[in-house]
Amino acid sequence: MARTHEFQSVDIEGKDHSIVVYPHPAGEGLSLLSELMAIGARGLRGALGAVQFDDLSKGVASGDVSNLDAQIDEGMLGVAIGEVMQAIGERDVLALAKRLLGYTLRDGVGMRGGKIDGSGSGWSFDAEFAANYGELRHVLVEVCKFNFSSFFGGLGGVGVLRKLAQTPM
Repeated sequence: MARTHEFQSVDIEGKDHSIVVYPHPAGEGLSLLSELMAIGARGLRGALGAVQFDDLSKGVASGDVSNLDAQIDEGMLGVAIGEVMQAIGERDVLALAKRLLGYTLRDGVGMRGGKIDGSGSGWSFDAEFAANYGELRHVLVEVCKFNFSSFFGGLGGVGVLRKLAQTPM
């Protein structure tokens, strides 16, 4: 039996939803990972410019990077975010989001048109996430953490995803 990731999400109206994420098949997951990395790589250039390398080197060597938040140049971080947004804009973000959610149940039902909705009567992406982007972000981050965290291992990417998921909109 495939492992799953279960969690609760809260929609814009404050209603709780039970979410169950199944793993993407390896081939599809690798394709998604490649696309996500292409988006992230565009911002990496700016993000590296935002960190003071002496502090980064010392932190990595000691294994303690906890104080790097204070060492980030906010202007350069803005450049990194701009690069990521541009990379996202060059892709069909709706198709990417739907592909990421294709193996996700919301309140026990798969997304209409998703990989585990055999009946064609699943929940509607457009209806459920209209003006509900905070929940959408939370669910997408959890899907990415579940499917791709083992790829990144100790690179800190999971910590970044966790912070992103907890950041209020």
